[in-house]
Amino acid sequence: MTSPRGLSICDRLRLSAVIGTFLVAVVTGSCQSSTAGAPSESPSPLASSTETVVPDVIGLSVQDALELLAGSGLRGKAQGNGSVVMGQSPEPGSKIEPQGIVVLRT
Repeated sequence: MTSPRGLSICDRLRLSAVIGTFLVAVVTGSCQSSTAGAPSESPSPLASSTETVVPDVIGLSVQDALELLAGSGLRGKAQGNGSVVMGQSPEPGSKIEPQGIVVLRT
């Protein structure tokens, strides 16, 4: 069954983390969209191989956040003395260079 928005097919999918009952994955490489019967859409923002989408790590433990960022090809830097991420910069969904730094506020 095809979604009315179309189906995205990506050439590489890398598992980043399993957190509780959530599966978090990062797509790398190029994506193609099957739009049979779907309205025309712009290319996926994940299609660029020169930028990495920053995952949402707010609410995770610092350790889990750092592991998720590393699995996404990013580096994390914790600020504060807490054990849970209360904020992050850049914001979730932002695009940054691979191996870029995400500041975690605890």
